Amino acid sequence: MPVISFANMKGGVGKTTLAVNVAYCLSQRMNKKVLLIDIDPQFNATQCFLSGEQYIKVLQSGQNTIYHLFRQDKDDMIPNVVTGEKLTLGINRDKLIYKFSEKIDLVLGDLNLYRIEAAPGMAYERLLKNFLERDKLIETYDYVLIDCPPTPSIWMISGLLASSHYLIPIKPEPLSTYGIDIFSGVVNRVVQNHGHDIKCAGVLLTMSEGNTLVYKDTIDMLNNNERWQDKVFTYELEKRTAISRQQKKQKFMLDEAKTKQIIVSITQEFIGRVS
Repeated sequence: MPVISFANMKGGVGKTTLAVNVAYCLSQRMNKKVLLIDIDPQFNATQCFLSGEQYIKVLQSGQNTIYHLFRQDKDDMIPNVVTGEKLTLGINRDKLIYKFSEKIDLVLGDLNLYRIEAAPGMAYERLLKNFLERDKLIETYDYVLIDCPPTPSIWMISGLLASSHYLIPIKPEPLSTYGIDIFSGVVNRVVQNHGHDIKCAGVLLTMSEGNTLVYKDTIDMLNNNERWQDKVFTYELEKRTAISRQQKKQKFMLDEAKTKQIIVSITQEFIGRVS
């Protein structure tokens, strides 16, 4: 099954907005079974589905988060007799996966990820991949989407190693476009250091304003770059304040008439690129 990381080295480019709304559209419009994993310590993707009060109630009910997968308590660990790496086996899959609706499950994000110190030899970067492959969990979904943090961290590497594809959202501005080349270097290091095969699903413009000079410069840069010219999505997310307002109220682009068609078009193109 396709596992897709949404990632960029620049924050504020609409990465979470895109991941959340593609996941929701896949589940509600395309009738696909989707798992969305929030591995960004800011856990904004989680907040798009649950209000603060709902999130607290869910945790109080005993629901685990992405933090519990990486916590690595001593009682949950066993050493690998071949490599010496220590891997978690004790995580309860049912307590980690939150059922948001019939067609979409979540691994909730958690600010506590900042508390984890990734010590050498702990194999943190492979925990997510191992979790998805354990008991063939990955085969129960049509798509797995991972919202990665905008930093070259153990969390980003973990997401990439668990993925078959990565998608790069970019905002039409110089710093955002510079970030995709830096991010490409991170991907190359993951491929070389871990022998992991991962493909680029594409570059998608977000918060775009077609009548601006920076937008035109970004399009020219992408079209004239051999690495990216055939990776640019046909459809893009235009800059709309309504999208931000929707997210604060746990609403999605598919639910609003003004944004419905564009997220459907983006999701259809997304399916074609990762199939």
